[in-house]
Amino acid sequence: MNNGQNITQTVDASKVGRRRIFTRQVLKTMAALLAIFALACFFSFEQSDATDEIIQKVLLVLLLSGLGLVLIRLYSIFMGFRQIRKVIGTQNSDAVTFILDKCKPLHRSFHEKKEHVVILLHGFISSPMIFDELIKELDENEVDYQAPLIYGFGVNRIQLLFTLSEDEWVRQVTELYDVLDTQYKNISVIGHSLGGLLALYLSQIRPVKHLILAAPAIFPSNTQKIHRYLAKSVFLAKVIPWIIPLLPMKKQKNRSGAVDVLDEQAAKKYYLYPVAPTRGVFNILRLQSKLDLKKANYQTLDLFYGTQDLAVDGEKVWEYLQKNNLLHRVHRFDHTGHNPFIDNDKELTGWIVIYILNDELQWPPVGQRYSRLQPGTGS
Repeated sequence: MNNGQNITQTVDASKVGRRRIFTRQVLKTMAALLAIFALACFFSFEQSDATDEIIQKVLLVLLLSGLGLVLIRLYSIFMGFRQIRKVIGTQNSDAVTFILDKCKPLHRSFHEKKEHVVILLHGFISSPMIFDELIKELDENEVDYQAPLIYGFGVNRIQLLFTLSEDEWVRQVTELYDVLDTQYKNISVIGHSLGGLLALYLSQIRPVKHLILAAPAIFPSNTQKIHRYLAKSVFLAKVIPWIIPLLPMKKQKNRSGAVDVLDEQAAKKYYLYPVAPTRGVFNILRLQSKLDLKKANYQTLDLFYGTQDLAVDGEKVWEYLQKNNLLHRVHRFDHTGHNPFIDNDKELTGWIVIYILNDELQWPPVGQRYSRLQPGTGS
């Protein structure tokens, strides 16, 4: 039976591959015909008067602009593919998809009664490996967990970078939650960056016991208005990813590499996808616009962030939670960049997480509705 299913899947994948190739050829042909038509129109004009000359100049500008955009796109794709192939090697077929060794999902179950499980959601162009230090604490305390590989990253199919969808991300984590809901009484969610955004959105549609957000991708620092505009612009969401589909990851300012952490060993150790798909950035912005925090359903909410974060402004995220009247605790780390789970304060972060999961931090927070906790304390 399994062999039959595998054969069917391979045949279906081959058909999909052929359809994709056919579609590409049709689009290329249409583009060529349009280019020929434009050139024909361009050279058919006789410069008999000023009007024809102006039209010719306009057509020339349009042609050169179009050619420039195509060249930018080709360069972006070429450089992006070149970086990716250094990691995954040459891709010969769409029929077989496998997960890279460094990006495999992590899972383990200790409790027979299955009282509680934690879902770990990694960030953009990252992998479940960012939780390996936290997992040591979870293992030691026998906490069940599931750390899926978010759709589109860590596999050998480059084409997935061009088909990323925030709906696919939501569907993936929702399906995982629903499966675990049949096996566990309580489900907690820990999310970093994109994973934090997904965790917060998941709490709108499913009940969560402990919701832990680490530098959630809610409001990028200093560019809120621009990002909100881009999230609402359907035209730009299609044009920009077409012109610049892939952005190679560069070394961060005051960092030893592309990973936004202060710990140099962590910067070298943890896998980061070599390119950032522009489409994925727009997906994050659209998912942000769908947040409705009044619907968030959780027992406890904790925000973790580093003051040295270059990607997400933790202070603005904290203000955002206050503005929406969400009861929460906050943990600030002054020697940490974008990821507290792997940076200088990773041990402290892990201990706080365990305290939270074991219901050992006071809830609701002491004092005011928005009690700011010092790292490692519950009061």
